[in-house]
Amino acid sequence: MALRRPKIKLTTILTFAAGAVLVAGAAVLAQAPHRAAEVANATRATPAATSAVTPAPVVAPAATSQPAVAGAATQAPSASSAPVAKLAAQPAAPAATPAPTLAADTITLTLIDPDGTFHYTVRLLPGTDACSVLIQAKNEGKISFVDIDYSYLATLHSAYVRQINSYANNWTVKLNGVSPKGCSLVSPQPNDNVTWRYQ
Repeated sequence: MALRRPKIKLTTILTFAAGAVLVAGAAVLAQAPHRAAEVANATRATPAATSAVTPAPVVAPAATSQPAVAGAATQAPSASSAPVAKLAAQPAAPAATPAPTLAADTITLTLIDPDGTFHYTVRLLPGTDACSVLIQAKNEGKISFVDIDYSYLATLHSAYVRQINSYANNWTVKLNGVSPKGCSLVSPQPNDNVTWRYQ
């Protein structure tokens, strides 16, 4: 005679699964009972505390007996955090200045293209001509791309600038307002201005 397996009801399986989830949740809460209170306290702040705090960069907290709490910036600043608030209140330095200050070994590179007019201070290396100023500007991160064709040196005695940033061909150059016969034929001196214009 074959033995029949007893049927397990779906409600029994669901009850067992729910019990397992409850046991696992209780184990997690037993391991870290203070986390619930920390999260609740971190999200709750008094109006006086939130108005006294300005956004500041994240700084490692000083060593205390209390554990670090996420969102602790919403709590009123203590004496140890006062220097952080002073740093945050300082104005940010400007990203760029319209008129660059030139050092003794620099020149001004001006680019005029459909995006606008841009002035850059570029270091003047020995032997630099109006073409190689662009290479130095790229090396310094002032411009993103330059393509110079040196195949014309034999016939025209000058290189030809094919592309600066995203604009190809039709570039003209001036050194202190004067157009040379080629960018390789003029060498800027300290504090000079090399202007490349896209036409």
